[in-house]
Amino acid sequence: MPPQSQPPSFGSALAGALNNDYLIVALVSSRTQARFQSVGLPYGLGKSTLMLQLAYTIDGGGRNGREYEDAHSPVWNEVFANLFYNPSDIVRLLVPQPGKKVIPKACICWDAVQAYAGMEQNVSPVIRKLAGYLSEVRPEVKIILMSAPSINDISKPLRNLVAFELIVFERGKYEVQQIKQLKNFKNPRDDLIKLRFVEGTDRHTAFGPLPAEVQSRYDDFRAKMKIPFRRTLLKALERYENRDKELVDKSELTDPEKKKRSEIGRALVSMRWQRSNK
Repeated sequence: MPPQSQPPSFGSALAGALNNDYLIVALVSSRTQARFQSVGLPYGLGKSTLMLQLAYTIDGGGRNGREYEDAHSPVWNEVFANLFYNPSDIVRLLVPQPGKKVIPKACICWDAVQAYAGMEQNVSPVIRKLAGYLSEVRPEVKIILMSAPSINDISKPLRNLVAFELIVFERGKYEVQQIKQLKNFKNPRDDLIKLRFVEGTDRHTAFGPLPAEVQSRYDDFRAKMKIPFRRTLLKALERYENRDKELVDKSELTDPEKKKRSEIGRALVSMRWQRSNK
């Protein structure tokens, strides 16, 4: 029997993506409990903080010294240039300019995936196409980091791309689970999905807050990205709230006979009510 290969650690998997023709997609989450007791909060435990720190390390930055604290150092500039909130910006980054080649990216980050590609009963065909596109972006991109409350909060096509889930079980601590698919020999068309604990609760899986300047730059990024999202959401909510009123108004304007019948019906109801209360 041939010897089995050793399962990769998270660090070795990232190194393999950088040095070989791999694509690693990892999700940073916080809602779900795995091996360690979890606070279980979907927001505010530091998912984006961890994602940015990982991206900084992948892009070659060190944690000590002024460069790490300087929000506009070359490495942080690279991280923020490849940080996205809108999925269209990811594709736009990878579109070759006329006469130029796409410069390969070590890492890109998609923050708050659930905002545009959340779990829905009917997955948008556009999101399906995006997931298919992201599965073919290597060698232009080596590593894709995403953040969401849990893996179940993102659409299934994107969920299927995730190879590692980094679960922040309390502020400053996380564990790494590898998502593996095993062959279901009883039903070969339906593979089994299992988790393999990779690492956690040591110095390699502890993280602190972002430097103040970097946190401020990230806060500005989020505020800017929310403006078009909020504008689109408000328009959709206004249409949702006014849809019944618009339907009634249009019906009465375009169908005078229907309006007349409605008025007669209301009059009959009123007469019956008055008789029953005499």
